[in-house]
Amino acid sequence: MRAKLASLLAIPVYIVRFLRRNKTARSILLNGAGLFVVVWLIAGPQTTLAILSMILRTVSAIGFLMIQFIGLFWFLSRSKSITIVPGDATELTLDDYKGQPALVNLMQEWLKILRGSKAFTDMGGLPPSGMILYGPPGTGKSYMLKCLAGSAGVALHSLEGSSFSAMFIGVPVLKTLAFVNKARNLAREYKSCIAYIDEIDALGSARGGQQGGMAVGGFMGGSGGMGALTTLLAEIDGMGSERNMTVAHNITRSWFGLPAIHEGFVFWTGGTNRPEVLDKALTRPGRMEHLIAVDPPDGPGRHEIFSYYLDKVQHDPVEVNILVSQTQGITPAAIQSAIMRSSPRIALAEGRDHITRLDISRALIEQTMGIANPIGDLPKDQRWQICVHEASHACASWLLRKDHHIAFVSAIRRGAALGFMLPVQKESTYAVPLASMIADIRVSLAGDIGTRIVLGQRWTGAAADLEHVRQRILYLAWHGVFGGIMLGNDPSKSMLEMIDRFMREQWDATEALLRENEGRVRALAEQLMEKEELTGEEATNVLEAL
Repeated sequence: MRAKLASLLAIPVYIVRFLRRNKTARSILLNGAGLFVVVWLIAGPQTTLAILSMILRTVSAIGFLMIQFIGLFWFLSRSKSITIVPGDATELTLDDYKGQPALVNLMQEWLKILRGSKAFTDMGGLPPSGMILYGPPGTGKSYMLKCLAGSAGVALHSLEGSSFSAMFIGVPVLKTLAFVNKARNLAREYKSCIAYIDEIDALGSARGGQQGGMAVGGFMGGSGGMGALTTLLAEIDGMGSERNMTVAHNITRSWFGLPAIHEGFVFWTGGTNRPEVLDKALTRPGRMEHLIAVDPPDGPGRHEIFSYYLDKVQHDPVEVNILVSQTQGITPAAIQSAIMRSSPRIALAEGRDHITRLDISRALIEQTMGIANPIGDLPKDQRWQICVHEASHACASWLLRKDHHIAFVSAIRRGAALGFMLPVQKESTYAVPLASMIADIRVSLAGDIGTRIVLGQRWTGAAADLEHVRQRILYLAWHGVFGGIMLGNDPSKSMLEMIDRFMREQWDATEALLRENEGRVRALAEQLMEKEELTGEEATNVLEAL
């Protein structure tokens, strides 16, 4: 009861404090009162009351219109947000974040600050305002902040960056203020709150660019991103007016012997796939100054993630190391989806109540190449051509790229591809010798060349392979392999002659290699004709048998 009464009394206290600080408002109020007294004395009470009644009716009509207008803008400014508070069933902790131990250790530094460490403030430290996590989609940026909030025992308030856009100018600013006020209210209640804007580049792109900086004239027709971003920057700096109401609350609470309300600590965070487009004012020191990369996990990290999600499903014994070796560069979201969504679907379709490693491999193939969509009336000669084409790729890869192994070979249509051979690196690589790119070029040429050797003529279907070769040639040219560094996309005449000679050499070397191993190509193509798809182990066994 005392708390409610203190809250009610805080409103007039806030008004009085506002009038004391605002000279203009105070002057308007005093002049209005003086004018009322003068009219009362000159015109008399009856006339004065009639004038006052007319003014009140006019003000009421204007107020009614304003309430409707404000109500419309309030409705338009509502956005779907996610709020997680301590004790929620969906709460996570850093123990649930797998595959990135270095990142987890880094997040431990913020735990004490979020929990309200007195030692930090006693030493005179200023808590960091915020950070931005960046990296490819699916690497676990949003998931990390959920885990951080759960471990710290604080609230998390999250909103999509695109939610700040609106049809009417001014609404994005209202959405920003609503987001900020909600975060501050949660911070007061739970001591700290992580305010998270996912895909923050939709709001915080460099002003003057095409998104966050779009300046719009008129009442309708744009995102008004500049106003929203500017408002957010001001609120991060603590320049909002909500603190004045908090002071009023604390004054009235002190009258009733109630403890003071503390603002709480709001930790401003964002996630993006494009950190390069963010406004420098957003990432300057004192705002979201810490930019932290969230990359796809390495080998040990993938092993931990695979094991973590396998523990959540029914499965046969799974050789996790094989899965790890076949998934260079995969994201945690892709692993979770393969194990917990696609693999159970595949197992259920085959009448099983558990998943196998093959189910997971097929699920990963679906993510990479798409769901199988066989062509029912595909003529036999065309099926044979596809099998020869992919068998030639596989044979060349097995012979030339010892740092790779074959993960899958398919002669079934998936997406736009009539077939494919999927090679994967045996170990994680972050820099490669240029010689490996030359081997990659020869593997790409092998499909077209092998088809001509076995079938006696060239077929269509090698366009994607040849485009891949062109990209590799450009990359080598940029690195000076063909005599000098190519600064633009137009090579010189001498460089073109060297590229032409280089391509003839690679073509002849690949043709000689496949003619020497034509028996392997035919054997593997025959297996593909029979089974349509081969695992890496099955394809390798065929190649090694000859």
